[in-house]
Amino acid sequence: MRLRLLVACTLFAFGCVENNLNVASTTVAVNPGLLDLGTAAPGSSVSGTRSISSVGLGALTVASLTVAGNDADAFVVDGDFGGTLLAKGDSLEVPIPFAPTSEGAWEADLTVQTDANSGVAAVEVHLRGFGASPRLVISPNAVDFGHVDPGPDVFQTVVLQCVSAVGATLLTAELSGDLEFYLVPVTTPALITSATTLELSVSFGPTDTAAREGVLTLTTDDPQTARVLIPVTANVCLGDAALDLDSDGYSGCAGDCDDADARAVPGGDERIDGTDNDCDGLVDEGTDAYDDDGFTERGGDCDDTTASTSPGAPEIPDGLDNDCDGDGYDEAAGDCDAADAAINPGATETPYDGIDQDCSGADLTDADGDGVSPDDGDCDDGGGAANRDGGRSLRVLGLGARRGAGCGAAERLARRGWSLSQKAAGPHRAAPSAACAAGSH
Repeated sequence: MRLRLLVACTLFAFGCVENNLNVASTTVAVNPGLLDLGTAAPGSSVSGTRSISSVGLGALTVASLTVAGNDADAFVVDGDFGGTLLAKGDSLEVPIPFAPTSEGAWEADLTVQTDANSGVAAVEVHLRGFGASPRLVISPNAVDFGHVDPGPDVFQTVVLQCVSAVGATLLTAELSGDLEFYLVPVTTPALITSATTLELSVSFGPTDTAAREGVLTLTTDDPQTARVLIPVTANVCLGDAALDLDSDGYSGCAGDCDDADARAVPGGDERIDGTDNDCDGLVDEGTDAYDDDGFTERGGDCDDTTASTSPGAPEIPDGLDNDCDGDGYDEAAGDCDAADAAINPGATETPYDGIDQDCSGADLTDADGDGVSPDDGDCDDGGGAANRDGGRSLRVLGLGARRGAGCGAAERLARRGWSLSQKAAGPHRAAPSAACAAGSH
């Protein structure tokens, strides 16, 4: 009896072990571990999703999904997923909206609690988002058609530019006032996405030259431009109603060529500032910064009223300094280097520098004109007579007059007390010449 009980207990025990070994492992995976929901305007929302997957050998149950943290109110799990059973290999997509109530960064943590028996049963996902309000730049702040004679319609444009990370919305656009003004229809509400623009076109079709006024009213979801009033005028040139945006005393209708710049007024004094100060259609005219012919005086133009004169221009026989080199000579007058003001027919020649300053055809290498250069042995190219005397007297004495021998031979004879200056009377004693005293021996 005892044996039977022991066998029964043993079999029962093995059965329990076998049952435990047949329990499959269950594992949960949430991918990825960070959910960045991007940017949303306060009062609006954006949404993202997270995938919860059963990646083990058996099914698992999602017990709960909870959001915690200081900014938990901005993140909401959209739906009740507690108790959801995920078979092996199944996934659950969980939508998570982000709805900020103010501008700035928002963060929280989502905890996914499961009954996984392998790995971790609870997985955390970090949530973040950024709240930013719509921002619009609207220009211009006034529409002035200026003076318009009766005729075809003329148009002006109002531009709405979204400069925020989130889009902005034009809610309404209405034009009131004189019936000659017309707003080209635009469908509202109109979304203007980040870094893009929306253009509104206003036309004016006058039947006479009477002054006309109107107002373009815009409403948007940008808190700073929630309601914008843009005055619209035409043929309002004088008086308090005239649109003078730069407060310079002139409206566009009265001839102000740039009503956004007070430096520009009809009849103003032109100065060097890159602006049409006198509203004559020209910029900086009458100053040395004005270009009359392709070069300005500031750029080296020596005659800005003549197109044929400018730095580097080819010289032509017209009596002008075409290349602006400043020497007053052109090729027709013998200038042999029009690019160098120091070289011209009137320049002083500098001997022995290899440059033909006076345009004579060659550098000066025989300064005293005695026919012998320093390279050929003239020891005093500024004295002349020493070399000519020496050469002539040597020939008279029958000593020859080879190149370079003049000063040397004359000096040697002079040291002996003889002069080579006499032709027929013969040599006589004389002191050595000062020119040769410092020369060769």
